[in-house]
Amino acid sequence: MDLDQIYAIECGGDDYLTQPFSYDVVTAKINAHLRRIYGEYALQERKTVELDHVVLNTETLKLEYLEHTIALTKKTFWNA
Repeated sequence: MDLDQIYAIECGGDDYLTQPFSYDVVTAKINAHLRRIYGEYALQERKTVELDHVVLNTETLKLEYLEHTIALTKKTFWNA
């Protein structure tokens, strides 16, 4: 039923399968989700955030302002 599918997706579901289903369709849907998460369509995480002259590298946890660099600890970085 269409309302069941709409409700499931609006409640946070990514997809909906009805019975009877084809194993080829299930496999294709799983592959599509894996492509979105890990493959060519996956969002690339930004390693730097820039604002005016301030640059924050989220990988190295370094904060740069003009010619000054500050190394942040993980605790400082995640509690900020």
